[in-house]
Amino acid sequence: MQKAFAQFRVSDWMTVPAPVIPPRSSVQGALRLLRDHRLTALPVCEEGRFIGLVSEKDLLDLTPSRATTLSRFEIGALLDK
Repeated sequence: MQKAFAQFRVSDWMTVPAPVIPPRSSVQGALRLLRDHRLTALPVCEEGRFIGLVSEKDLLDLTPSRATTLSRFEIGALLDK
């Protein structure tokens, strides 16, 4: 028998155990972990405490474009000149 949509809970869909990263993790390492686990966000924990959340979009915004070696911040600075 199928559950009605209203009967679903987050616990029915959450990833257990959830992979976490420490705040000093590299962007490249975090992206690898996201892709390996097919996730779109990772909890950031320090000493067993949740301190934040980082999304794949956040991290990809920091990485250089495939079309250039410049980051989006460097491109913005050049265009502002």
